[in-house]
Amino acid sequence: MVEFLIEHGADINRQDNEGWTPLHATASCGFVSIARYLVEHGADPAAVNSDGDLAVDLAVDIQHLAMMDFMQKVMTEHNIDCEKARQAEEQLMLSDAKKWLRSDASEVDRPHPKTGATALHVAAAKGYTKVISLLLAGRANVDKQDNDGWTPLHAASHWGQKEAADMLVNAMADMDIRNYAGQTCIDVADRKMAKFLEELRSTSNKRVKRRPSSQIRISDKIENHIDNTPTKIIRVEVKSDQSKDQANGSHGR
Repeated sequence: MVEFLIEHGADINRQDNEGWTPLHATASCGFVSIARYLVEHGADPAAVNSDGDLAVDLAVDIQHLAMMDFMQKVMTEHNIDCEKARQAEEQLMLSDAKKWLRSDASEVDRPHPKTGATALHVAAAKGYTKVISLLLAGRANVDKQDNDGWTPLHAASHWGQKEAADMLVNAMADMDIRNYAGQTCIDVADRKMAKFLEELRSTSNKRVKRRPSSQIRISDKIENHIDNTPTKIIRVEVKSDQSKDQANGSHGR
């Protein structure tokens, strides 16, 4: 079946909604012959899933010796540094985010043509906090929904990215938005993450929320202007009716 699909144009490196490629799936099941076929036909052994795992990592997880030996051999033959491969996507996203901030901020919220996910969805799911910080600075839409109705906060919650979730909530992400299955960010989280989110909700109203940069610039300029401007006292003389009558009488003489 695998051969049939590949021969008929299936994308050998297509990732599912958790970032798994066919090679990830094969490595996690220990099917060495299928893994070999995939690699021979262009499968990328450096692909990273949403948990930050390479296919070789999944082979190690299940302690399948034959698959571990095969995948480690593949990594060596392809001259792939595992640690650099795990960081490659984050570094690329950092580079893109910096470029968008310098030139075209409209790219920040550009959705993926097939999934509708934005860069903030991906960064949130994978816990790329440096990328998230840059995207928020570029005014990324924290409540943007993908084709399944998931927001970046749904993504961070589902994959247990606590720091990412905290950053998003601090940037005023709406914790009550439901995806198209009717689930909030808490509904898609595991028990530990759900507890963290509940605590985050209870404390978020007490925090100082991040203001849009335009508001920060405007308000700070106003405050600075007020602080730096000397107080000017205007003396206003209020005349009584009697004084007015006397003044009018003197003019009439």
